[in-house]
Amino acid sequence: MGCYDTSLDATDTFVDNRLNYLDQSFDDLGIPNDPFRMIAVTPKSDRYWRVIVEYSGGCESHSFYTWWDDAWSEDNQVRFFLTHNSNGDNCEALVRDTLELDMNQVFSADIPDTTIIRIMNASTGADIEIDPDLAAISQGLSCLLDVEVSMNECGHGIWEDRWLLLSDSINNHPVWLVPVRNGLDVSLNPPIEAHYRAGVTLMFGFESSELSRSCYQSDTGTAIPVLINCFQEE
Repeated sequence: MGCYDTSLDATDTFVDNRLNYLDQSFDDLGIPNDPFRMIAVTPKSDRYWRVIVEYSGGCESHSFYTWWDDAWSEDNQVRFFLTHNSNGDNCEALVRDTLELDMNQVFSADIPDTTIIRIMNASTGADIEIDPDLAAISQGLSCLLDVEVSMNECGHGIWEDRWLLLSDSINNHPVWLVPVRNGLDVSLNPPIEAHYRAGVTLMFGFESSELSRSCYQSDTGTAIPVLINCFQEE
């Protein structure tokens, strides 16, 4: 037994992950649906996403399968499914890896920009919701965003109760960035309440065990977990 996790973003392993795009339901194929966990989703572009997954293994190549069920909900949401085949790997190292997901291969139809997308874990039923307006927030290693450090009653980020409030609202709704991880050059010392510039990586679905789902959607705004890559006072 052991932990093979070397970083949040991806794990250097001696096994390969394979991502397979299906044009039918996984249930029709008779392939095992082995346990795994989705850690976070980072949209890299309109149709190119990274999905951080975690599973037990370390001795065999693992396969992941994804498909869309061709269904649209009444509130303009679509969902696609992600499932895991361990290929009989009985090793128990905790492996964390990143799947590179080409959304153009998942959906066979044009999706309106306003559509909410849910990534479903087929083994647990858990899902991660991606709002395209929030996914369009600028990401990167440079300090591109104007933010204000402010106290939030939910707290429990790497800077305790200090979260980042975007200077610009989205759809007239405040947006909080929850610092859950930091880059090597970003201090863990909580900053004072002031205006800053920040560079972030969005991490939809990443939730601290001490944060309830209500903290991510409330009257005070929508919150998105982020990795802080760059941070400097204006």
